[in-house]
Amino acid sequence: VLFTTAYEETHLARIRGVLAGVTRPISTGELINIYGFDEGVMEETLPRLLQEKVLVGSLRGREYVPLAFSRTQRECLEGFFAQNGFLEFERARKMQVYRPLEFIKQTFPDAFLVGKQLVVAASVLRELEGQVEEWILLRSWLDVLGVLPPVLSSSPTEAALLLTQCRCVGP
Repeated sequence: VLFTTAYEETHLARIRGVLAGVTRPISTGELINIYGFDEGVMEETLPRLLQEKVLVGSLRGREYVPLAFSRTQRECLEGFFAQNGFLEFERARKMQVYRPLEFIKQTFPDAFLVGKQLVVAASVLRELEGQVEEWILLRSWLDVLGVLPPVLSSSPTEAALLLTQCRCVGP
């Protein structure tokens, strides 16, 4: 198929205009359906606009992800993890992070996996170790579930897995 230069420039301007205003990930198929873009021109133009830094974002398969979305997503997850000391994979998936363990390990290298769906900060483990050591010295009992973040206190199995990571020194 041959296109005139004017046709290509018009589509280029329309694609650039639409994608400059996008604030969330959107598939190229959705853009083609909504705005009537030519599929061939779209598939050729979008990577070129990204490569030339006309658009700031990335392609994830056939989905355009604007940089503003990626930054906001990262800031929200980092803030939640820093404030709470844990991140459930389900929460990350809802925020469109498809590899939450990789994301957390990259951002917080001292975090570790508890069970199959939860990542916990090292600070949570250190706090738990401190509490356990204190109660060992007092020769008393400790309700471990009361010390842990709510997500762990509602899951005794994951709390037990975290407790096995403690390196406590007794008398």
